[in-house]
Amino acid sequence: MLGNAQGNGGTIALKAPKVTVSGGATVVANTESQGNAGSIGITATDMLIDGNGSGVGSQVLTNAKGNGGTIVLKVPQVSLSNGATITADNQGQGNAGGNIEITSRSIRLDGSSIVSKTTSGNGGNLTLTAQDFLLLRRNSQISTTAGTAQAGGNGGRINIDTNFIIAVPGENSDITANAFSGEGGKVTINGRGIFFVEPKSRQDLEQQLGTTNPTQLDPSQLPTNDITAISQENPNLSGQVSINTPDLDPSKGLVALPTLVVDTSKVIETGNCAALNSPQGNTFTITGRGGLPPSPYEPLSSDVVWSDTRLTNIRSGDRSTSSSSPKKPVKTSEKIVIVPATGWVFNGKGQVTLISHASGATPERLGTATSCIQP
Repeated sequence: MLGNAQGNGGTIALKAPKVTVSGGATVVANTESQGNAGSIGITATDMLIDGNGSGVGSQVLTNAKGNGGTIVLKVPQVSLSNGATITADNQGQGNAGGNIEITSRSIRLDGSSIVSKTTSGNGGNLTLTAQDFLLLRRNSQISTTAGTAQAGGNGGRINIDTNFIIAVPGENSDITANAFSGEGGKVTINGRGIFFVEPKSRQDLEQQLGTTNPTQLDPSQLPTNDITAISQENPNLSGQVSINTPDLDPSKGLVALPTLVVDTSKVIETGNCAALNSPQGNTFTITGRGGLPPSPYEPLSSDVVWSDTRLTNIRSGDRSTSSSSPKKPVKTSEKIVIVPATGWVFNGKGQVTLISHASGATPERLGTATSCIQP
């Protein structure tokens, strides 16, 4: 609607496989006179809005009088980048901004905005449903703020249903339902997880901005990613931010693995004798906290268990000798004396041999070892 005409804006219904709005192009159902803005409905398999000045809008423009229209998008993938906008705001005189409803698998905002602001009336309602995720990058905004001209009006409602809301730290992307002198709006988020974007109260803004001046209590002045629903002028009229996530405890089902402290004085020989066959002295090494559990359904164990799985190196010559040599029969009348081991050494093949202090079993190397190794 233009000039001094009266009446409501019309309706735009667009269906296409793919919708691209770029290079400053717009899809609008605005009003510049007396009457409500029109409605826009878009159904597509993919939608891209790119570039500053490009967007979809149902607005009540300056000096007009009326309420904002409604924008409904049913698109599996919605992407806004480089200053693109989806707006259903009211810049003139009217009771409310328009409503925006987006149903999609994913919504991506990169330096762009989805807004239903008003200069003096109540903010509109934003309903965003993204089955997979909502991504906010580089100063993106989702806002239904009221009273942007330091006037009255209550903040609108923002309802977001998604698995994940993801932002990047330090990029100043905000979700706001503020009001200047009226009552703050309401932000309701239902999802599995919210990453790098946090709710802030009016008091938080005052502390981080270092001021109580209502005209400066704007989360866009902070580098953080914020969710707010406040009244900038009246602390008693703050809105509400509700974040509903599943009651999940990540620590459930986990096995606590204590730090294993080994007293080396109890496991390493500290005598004056050097280690056998090694000029470098004693060494003892423990690594890890244990091996894998016997099955994937059992918890890890904090016990250190060592198992030598190496196959014995049997030479073919030894194998043939052992197979061809007849076994010496053992006389049952002979008594086998069992002598307890009191130490161990490495033999010439690098194998571990248990030793005792029995007489007649201590060759020169063995005698040196028994004096160094304690039972």
